[in-house]
Amino acid sequence: MKVLLVGVGGVGEAIAAIARPRPWLELMVLADYNIKRAEEVQKKLGDDKRFPAEFIDASQQESIESLAKKYNVDLIMNSVDPIFNRQIFDAAYNVRAKYMDMAMTLSSPNPSDPFHKPGVKLGDYQFEKAKEWE
Repeated sequence: MKVLLVGVGGVGEAIAAIARPRPWLELMVLADYNIKRAEEVQKKLGDDKRFPAEFIDASQQESIESLAKKYNVDLIMNSVDPIFNRQIFDAAYNVRAKYMDMAMTLSSPNPSDPFHKPGVKLGDYQFEKAKEWE
């Protein structure tokens, strides 16, 4: 399996370290906005070919899609702040990759009457797209 790991902070590093000895893992792209951090984790893992380090801007869906296509990934693993969930989730769908996450999309207020009407509730953005993924 080829994985695009978006975010290589503490949690992302732990994910990579746990995945490293697994025989099913062919490739895990260590992608982070802080490329030096991705390179540090790559060095700790000791396998540059299996764990390439790449810059990614998780706020830009095109950046995610481009990197996913470059490595022809099977799975996009999201290990960044939930404010980036929509872009990463939609990018995974567009490139036909599986998607794994640590959190749901955040709630957003009703744009016209935020104090009296509910907006999009926690996770609803992803739940509403479930049929498209099936």
